[in-house]
Amino acid sequence: MGVIDSCSMVILTMITVWLLFTPFIAGDGKAVTPSMPLVIASHCSDKCGNVSIPYPFGIEDGCYLEQPDITPFPSFKINCSHHHNSLPTIFGTNFGILNISVKEGDFHSKLPVSYYCYNQSGYVNSWMTWFNLVTFTLSSTKNILVAIGCDTYATFSGVRGDKEYGTGCMTKCVEPEDVIDGECTGVGCCQASIPGGINNVTVYLDSFNNHSSVYTFNPCNVAFQVAKDVFTFNRRYLSHDMEYYQGLALPVEYN
Repeated sequence: MGVIDSCSMVILTMITVWLLFTPFIAGDGKAVTPSMPLVIASHCSDKCGNVSIPYPFGIEDGCYLEQPDITPFPSFKINCSHHHNSLPTIFGTNFGILNISVKEGDFHSKLPVSYYCYNQSGYVNSWMTWFNLVTFTLSSTKNILVAIGCDTYATFSGVRGDKEYGTGCMTKCVEPEDVIDGECTGVGCCQASIPGGINNVTVYLDSFNNHSSVYTFNPCNVAFQVAKDVFTFNRRYLSHDMEYYQGLALPVEYN
């Protein structure tokens, strides 16, 4: 292909992207944005179940953005299972994708929670959440760190560039009546803002006294990052056991 042909292809691609993403004016004077997701080839699927998959994400080979200079893993490749009610996932992870917005430059995913659970003898079982998607970072403006428990402290740590940053909170209470639905201010529930531009994230939590005085009504500590607009605290969360938290995954927003 000659230089002129190459230039023509570049210009055609730019015009196509502009047409697909630029609103046009309808007869009533309102701006209308095409709703069809952008895909780069005819064999590329634009949906997985009910979730739209726009470029730079893609399912089939040749349909997603590859960044070999940043990561050897195809960060924009989507796994699409046809099992009933299953969500698409980022390649190589089990993080279910709820939606992708090219316009907003973000996507919603589900992540598991960290938990420590206890009985009258002390510690029973735990799970610590760790994840690193390399290309993507948690939105610091749309997510928060939340910890739930009556004998609990939690930390959120991650890396930006070559430096580590973190935050955390603590929550205590003596009996269920201390706790108020809808309040997450340190009595049964606490929350903290998270640093921006962070990946390689760990959410860690622990107990001050192994829940020795509260395990009868609060058997588990739990901590998680969650989208601000989907979380409201309820004191019944204090009574959930390990089986509940083992299967729990909550929405977060990635840049």
